[in-house]
This record gives sequence, structure tokens and C-alpha cells, in this order.
Amino acid sequence: SDGNIGSHIKLIRNESIGNYDWSGSSSNRSSDWTKSTLNTNILNGTYYNGLSTEAKDMISSIIWNLGGRADTNATSNTFYIAERGTLVYSGRPTTWTGKIGLMYPSDFGFAVGGNVRETCLNTNLYNYNTKNCHTNGWLHLSGTNQWTLMPNSANRGTSVILSNGAIANSMINGANYVIKPTLYLNSNIILSSGTGTTTDPFILSYKN
Repeated sequence: SDGNIGSHIKLIRNESIGNYDWSGSSSNRSSDWTKSTLNTNILNGTYYNGLSTEAKDMISSIIWNLGGRADTNATSNTFYIAERGTLVYSGRPTTWTGKIGLMYPSDFGFAVGGNVRETCLNTNLYNYNTKNCHTNGWLHLSGTNQWTLMPNSANRGTSVILSNGAIANSMINGANYVIKPTLYLNSNIILSSGTGTTTDPFILSYKN
């Protein structure tokens, strides 16, 4: 947000912090992330304020892209491009500047591993539940839907990760879905070692 371009490590919390309504008010059913209570009251309110001072100092204020799609029949890479585009529903912003957000559909798609990774990266996210893609990705939560940051460009909805592992669109209608806080660390925090396994975890350190 300071106008500088840098390399930032992105963190997505492994555990959910609970189920929440997007807008929090039946009179304000809008997919505009900049005005949602999920953003202002929960993630960048209660959750952020509950972090330690040291943790807050590590989080960078970032320009988040809010580009959308009208459907979910697309691969992770196609979603990635759309998320950084300018196609949005009438009157919606294309960017938001802040600290705590949500994962994008492409994050969920790219998180798949194992011997199905290549197949899954060529599979539309709408069909991620049909080829064991979701079961080979650490961001999937069985039995519950998850909000994502990407809006639907055709209506007042957003893309959600369904409990079965597929990506679909959902209207902002008072539903309570799971959220996983997502953030970017300051550019002076780097990955210093580790391969990301349970026995050799990533180690972060401050850049000299």
C-alpha cells in the first residue's frame, strides 16, 4: 500500500476461526468486500485486534485484487488471472487495501499435491471434487463451506468452496460459512529454510 513492489510471503491459516455471515445485516446484502462486516468487524476488527503487537508488526498492508468471474468452470490458472482482473459486478471496486483477507479460489486450486496435481491443475475448479483434487489439498475442510475473496461478476454473490471440495457461486443471503484468515508478511520476512513437510517445516526469519 506504500507504493513499493516487493516479495511477500502469503499465509493462510490452517484452521477455521468460525462460521460467519458475509454482510451481517439483511438490509445490506452486498458482495462488496470493502463494506462487508466479515472484513471490517471480524477479520480486521476482532481477529486482528486479538493478535499480539509482534504479530501485527509482521503483517503488511497490501493491495488485494477483487476481480471476479460469472462462473466457476475454469482452471486454477484462469481463476488466478480473473482474480487480478477488473471484471466486477456493477459498482463494485476492483481492489481493496488492507491486512487480513480471505483465500482466493486459485489458492485452493493450487494447493493440491500428490500424484494428481498435474491432472487437477488442468481441471475446472467446479469439478475439483470428482478427481480427488480436494482430498489432496490442505485447504479443504470436509463438511462445511468456506468463503473466498472472489466476487461473482454477474450478481451479488461470491465464489465459495463447497464441503464436497468443488468451487461454486453463492449469493450473499445470510449464510454462515467458514473463514480462514489470510495475510501477507512484510517484505523483510523471508523463507530461510525448510521444505514445508511436518519433519522439515518452513522456517521464517528477518532479512539482514
